Amino acid sequence: MIIASAVAAALLATGASAACAGYFSNRRVVPAGERFSEAEFLNSAVTSGDAPSSYSVEHAGDSWGTGTPVGERCGGAGTAWNKLRSWDNDKYIGGSTRAGEYEWTGLEVISAEGEPYIRDVYDSTSGAVKREFIAFDPKAFAPYTAELFEIDYSAIEEKYEHVSAPWLFYIISDKRGAVKGVTYNACYEAGDGANFTMEYYGDLWVKNLGVRQEYVLEDEYDSVYTYTSSTGAEFLIRAKDDVVAAECRFIVDEGRNYSSDIRFCIHASFMTPAEVEAIADCIDLHVG
Repeated sequence: MIIASAVAAALLATGASAACAGYFSNRRVVPAGERFSEAEFLNSAVTSGDAPSSYSVEHAGDSWGTGTPVGERCGGAGTAWNKLRSWDNDKYIGGSTRAGEYEWTGLEVISAEGEPYIRDVYDSTSGAVKREFIAFDPKAFAPYTAELFEIDYSAIEEKYEHVSAPWLFYIISDKRGAVKGVTYNACYEAGDGANFTMEYYGDLWVKNLGVRQEYVLEDEYDSVYTYTSSTGAEFLIRAKDDVVAAECRFIVDEGRNYSSDIRFCIHASFMTPAEVEAIADCIDLHVG
């Protein structure tokens, strides 16, 4: 696994492996019945000295609890389908964790047979390289994601099957080989219509990262609470009607005014919060 070893070496060089020193920065919950006017909140927080420098409030909306059939989930694989169909040309080489930061101009195919498919995409101006992986079975990503996170696919597959569509994972490195961005996604289903996606997003080694505090309103959901997984990760779980969402956000202070912003999200339809907790227990983010 020479390629996997090279990816691991790059992650080790940036300190992205092993347990991270940092803090959880999930959305905060405004208790049910508590009046929440954004203007009044900011003013009262200024008075008490607790005002965040930047914050946002996410409202559930009328359709938040509408479940997504697994067939529609595959629409999320559209980007990967386009990339796979043009794997050896530059028609679909775009995409990054920071919009507009890179100008991808060329590519080199590393593997076009078997899973995962692998290619390098280049930004000739900055010297950045994006290594893209595509697989129909997310387990094929495991050797390449292990330094960032580990998933117990065997435990998940005791109840769920992976959705057979192309799923995308990529790592962006700067000209010195330091990892700057990571994206991963996968989807699983059960025979009764239950399904969920898993998404990892990492924006690494960002100078002067602005961390905006985010809030949700408890009375917009059937339930909302913090769950600490068996691996020590804190997930904010929200449930309403047919939807359960779990998200863990972790901020790492890398030193010298650099920080990394890491998120892992589970979006489930037609599942219970307890079932989503069980999925969260299968994920080790190396942050506990």
